[in-house]
Formats: sequence, structure tokens, C-alpha cells
Amino acid sequence: DYLRTLAKRFPLDLRRVVLVGHSAGGQLALWLAARRNLPRQSQLYSKDPLPVGGVVSLAGITDLRSFSVGSAYCNASVAPLLGGTPEEVPERYAQVSPIELLPFGVPLRLLRGSLDPIVPIEQSARFATRAQDTGDTAEVWLIEGAGHFDLIAPFAPAWTRVERAVVS
Repeated sequence: DYLRTLAKRFPLDLRRVVLVGHSAGGQLALWLAARRNLPRQSQLYSKDPLPVGGVVSLAGITDLRSFSVGSAYCNASVAPLLGGTPEEVPERYAQVSPIELLPFGVPLRLLRGSLDPIVPIEQSARFATRAQDTGDTAEVWLIEGAGHFDLIAPFAPAWTRVERAVVS
């Protein structure tokens, strides 16, 4: 939303904003595009969020409920961040988990490395299917031979696919 303020000083085209985020940042990028779906009584509700043209999620976490039950270090960080498990604070998960805020109404590109050991491919596949079922345009782009961090390394072969996703 602060881009509106910056656009008063800089030549920004607010009609062409694309959100990009990696891993937990992918969850945040998706959430920003979806927050118009938050209930008005939510503390996270914004009356007039900046409209976006699309989202490119790079190995993004799309479902915090399912991700929180994993056994890796990253998975174990979800419950402390949200103040409890999905059973203890279901309303918090409902307000921050992108898969629970569909439809978004913007094109969604979910880029995944085939060798990503951190965020399971099922996160993107399940999200894309549910997004399409709600009428959204969602595509999973699997990048063969790429790991979790290759998607954010401009020198990695995967980078051209990231650029292509943003432009699309």
C-alpha cells in the first residue's frame, strides 16, 4: 500500500504491480493478493488494499495448516509464529494461509524446483488445483534440476524462468 505514497515521488505504474516472494515470502506475496478476502472484523483487514496484477510465488508456502505438521525446522516455526497449532488457533490460520483465502482474482504463477527438499511440491499442486476450481488462473512451473534456493539466484539457470513468470 505504501507504493501509493512512493508513486507521488517516483514514476511508478501502480496498474502493473506484480508481487514476488520466496518460500515464506511466497506465502506473504500470495497473502497480499488475497487480503481483500479477509473478514472486515479481522485485525489484518485493510479497507482499500492496493490492487495487484499477479503473483509469482517462488517455492512458496501456500498452506500453513499442512506445512505446520512437518518435522523440519521451517515447519516447526509456524505454530510459534501464529501462537498455536491449527487446532488451537484455527482463525489465525484461516486469515494467513493463502489456500484458505481463494479466489484471488489475479494470475498466479507458482515456481518450484524439482529438487526442493524444504517446501513439498504438493503445496503448489494442491493450491493451483483449488485456485483453478475457484476460477483463478494458476500455473505450477516445475523447474527441473533446481533446488529451493536456485529460484532466487540470478546466476542460476532457473532465473530465466523467474523473469519469464514475472513478465507473464
